Amino acid sequence: MGGDTPVYRIDRVFENNLYIKREDLIPVSFGGNKARKAQLFFREIDHGGYNCVVTYGSSSSNHCRVISNLAVAREIPCYIISPEEASEETYNSVMMKNFKAEITVCPVCDVHDTIKPK
Repeated sequence: MGGDTPVYRIDRVFENNLYIKREDLIPVSFGGNKARKAQLFFREIDHGGYNCVVTYGSSSSNHCRVISNLAVAREIPCYIISPEEASEETYNSVMMKNFKAEITVCPVCDVHDTIKPK
């Protein structure tokens, strides 16, 4: 998966060098910093023999979209805890559902107890 993304010098403005890190080139879930971080997260999951992923985020969370995408690609369940205060339908939430993530919506004050293993 991926690897380091290239950094390019794109210009020099007022004696400052401008650079761009091409995280858009990461071949996972449209790239970006969340995909880069998720690759590291899943490296640990892949080597640890874990059988599911639990994470937290709103319905618009890029993090949750990427995590659910990587989980379905590995055929492991993905559970997302989402605050009801930010649970309107978004493009990301539709994609999470398409990636078969199980989304539990609860008040933000109940997140701790919802995530807590039983």
